[in-house]
Amino acid sequence: MTNLKSPRLKRHRIAQRLSRLTRNAPDAASVRTTLADLRQELEQVNRMIRVLEWASAQPLSEPRT
Repeated sequence: MTNLKSPRLKRHRIAQRLSRLTRNAPDAASVRTTLADLRQELEQVNRMIRVLEWASAQPLSEPRT
């Protein structure tokens, strides 16, 4: 089975960064920039998780004879 820990850990770290951002927001422009970066990173991680989940659900191919 494929290990999903790494992508899920990345998603957790993105959530932590978002939480810190909302607590320590320096100004609106930098918040918007950081949010856009985090959104893009989160979309990539979620795509990776979906691919890994799909791949882990697929049967192994039969060996060629």
